[in-house]
Amino acid sequence: MFGWLTKKRIREQIKLVAQNQGALDLLTGWAEGSGDGELGQRLDALRLKNTDCARKLPGNKPADATTLQELLDINSAVRRLFDLTAMRHAHSFDKATEPSMGWRAYLNMRQQMAEEG
Repeated sequence: MFGWLTKKRIREQIKLVAQNQGALDLLTGWAEGSGDGELGQRLDALRLKNTDCARKLPGNKPADATTLQELLDINSAVRRLFDLTAMRHAHSFDKATEPSMGWRAYLNMRQQMAEEG
């Protein structure tokens, strides 16, 4: 009856993982350019947590509460780190981490890949 809601939750979880990864990539480049080794180490730890959470996500149902909270905590951390950089003046966090094809196209592509694979 509420299959559309479950699909939406799954898509939002995929988006959260991808947004975290995009932010981590962006911040890692910034940290390397600024020579901030301490930030680089923190980003590496967040990247490992994000990858671990992504592996825990079931393909066809929403994540458990613990995994979802971990993803939200990572997102909160990378948002705070982003706001400490000069990048915040060029783009908002959400705009800076959006795939070039847009979220809808990205999520549709991911769904198609999951269905084929």
